[in-house]
Amino acid sequence: MAAQIDTNLNLNIAGADLHVDNIYVTYDRLDRSVITKVFRYEREDLIRLAEELLSNAVKKVFVESTGSYYFPFALTLESRGIEVYIFNAFKTKNPDIDKRDDLDSAWLYALGKTGRVKASRPIDANMIALREAVRLRFKVADMIAASKKRIEAMLWRFGFIAKGVSKRLEGRRFREALKNALKGRVSKKFKNCSLIVWIAERARSGFQGFDLILNELSELEHLIKRREWLDEKIRELAEPYRDQIKVLMSIPGIKFTLAVAILSEIGNINRFPSARHLVSYAGLRPTLRQSGKKRRHRRTSKKSNSRLRRFMYLAATAAMRSKDHRVRAFVARLRARGKHYKVIAVALARKLLYIAWFLLVRGECWRSVTPIR
Repeated sequence: MAAQIDTNLNLNIAGADLHVDNIYVTYDRLDRSVITKVFRYEREDLIRLAEELLSNAVKKVFVESTGSYYFPFALTLESRGIEVYIFNAFKTKNPDIDKRDDLDSAWLYALGKTGRVKASRPIDANMIALREAVRLRFKVADMIAASKKRIEAMLWRFGFIAKGVSKRLEGRRFREALKNALKGRVSKKFKNCSLIVWIAERARSGFQGFDLILNELSELEHLIKRREWLDEKIRELAEPYRDQIKVLMSIPGIKFTLAVAILSEIGNINRFPSARHLVSYAGLRPTLRQSGKKRRHRRTSKKSNSRLRRFMYLAATAAMRSKDHRVRAFVARLRARGKHYKVIAVALARKLLYIAWFLLVRGECWRSVTPIR
């Protein structure tokens, strides 16, 4: 199937439309013609595709970011010296009414030829492993928080004044004491804790609802052990990137866990030609709404990396409590203008990400400057 595309631009590229079962590839041939072929999305066909592209001197392939589908494709081609470039799917909508897979690959080929849409490079396999570990760690942390809230809520509903129980459940000794109390026993170190004594008295009276809390406690302990294992794994995977992590940790509000999380979402900083590209990738730039001569900036875009946006928001809220005078001055200016706390946090997150880009590109750490008095 030949595609009708101008071949007088950059030669030796390809556009690929990926599906679960098939890959449609439009690429340049050595005789300057353009052809579209279909390959099965299997390991053997990926190797055959790479050999076919190399035999036609194709060195660049452009694809859409289709969830997790493109990773085997990208890693296989990259291992054979073919550069893979990723388009943001929101920016590559094909205006052609005739929606066909072969036309989609030809459209991606055309976008790669003209350079009308910016494409990014995929991250390496080691960074992918770090990213997956970090994402799983934060998911487990969210599950732990939800489990602790459920235990506290059940205690309240069973008639106990359970103030601050969700925070105390992080401690192993309190969990053991609560487990014993639910079985009618009081630990020696908690005999003066009115809540523990109260629960143990109710348990000895024959209350049957405590099995639900015991079950939730066992699930909570399993999640905490899983989080501890993930923390060790993350430290192991993050070792090759210790220099970049050190740079990020120098920024106010960013400690080790957040530094690793932010770096895992950014990947290679050279993927972003400017700080504005990185901030847009995180969805921290206000969107522009334009109608005629009217231009209005509105809330930040949701078509972005929501995890990186969350991590930067967490960093900003922590930085707002720091003693760095530049951060405090920035926050004070926005407060003087009557800005809401969350608006200030988003603005600070954006500023910190701008700073992070410059520091990572230069390989320098944040330097705190003592204010002149």
